[in-house]
Amino acid sequence: MNNYHRVRFGFGDRGSTNTIKQLLIANAAVFILQYILSDRIIYYFALTPALVWTRFYFWQWFTYMFLHGGVMHLGFNMYVLWMFGSDIERMWGSRAFLQYYLITGVGAGIFYSLVRFGSGIPTIGASGAVYAILVAFAVMFPNRQIMMLFPPVALPARTLVMIFLGIEVFLGVTGSSDGIAHFAHLGGALVGYIYMKRGIQLPFRDIRNRLDQWKHHQEIKQKWKRQAELNRLRRLVDELLDKANDVGIENLSREEQDFLKRAGQILKDEEQD
Repeated sequence: MNNYHRVRFGFGDRGSTNTIKQLLIANAAVFILQYILSDRIIYYFALTPALVWTRFYFWQWFTYMFLHGGVMHLGFNMYVLWMFGSDIERMWGSRAFLQYYLITGVGAGIFYSLVRFGSGIPTIGASGAVYAILVAFAVMFPNRQIMMLFPPVALPARTLVMIFLGIEVFLGVTGSSDGIAHFAHLGGALVGYIYMKRGIQLPFRDIRNRLDQWKHHQEIKQKWKRQAELNRLRRLVDELLDKANDVGIENLSREEQDFLKRAGQILKDEEQD
């Protein structure tokens, strides 16, 4: 998210879904309209905190997220939305995903308006909602490896998002003059995190229930994986015990004897659980 005429970049990962396609089209269409109407649309529909509080232009909390400061600004926000948002939409469903995107985008705008109470500088961009998407991805897929473009290294999603947020906090607190609304990014991330953790109830779908179902599914997968590991361990123990019966347990190697002790303790603890 940028102050008018200023642009910034970042990174992400994956494939396209219905709501995201509609958001891409909507943002592109508004960008063309913005190009035609220029300053007129910026004045009324960008987020200008001074106008929100003095003239009550509260609709700007919603409209600003569909405006962008250039092709690169638009392209990067839509790229991150597409790459990170698709798996989330598949998990939650289209309506719940759209609900999350719009609420966090509006929340980012409100947060920014409170922090920059008297600012007369227009702010535009979907980055507040996009940062909320990053937070949701980090909560749902914390260990998924994300390949950054620069530097070309892979990091777990949770680590990558924490780095991004740390940078935003530093630049916001130190008053960076790069023309970027860092507090709007942080506002979107904060609203997204609260939304994920508190499971806000609204008329469409309960994201919290969907997330709980997904977590339950993951727990079942982990139990199956754990059971497969225990079955493999039992087979190895049985093989060593058969060997001990043939040659005597004292003739097993030190490593084999140690393995039997450790494996026996693991299986005993598992039975007690």
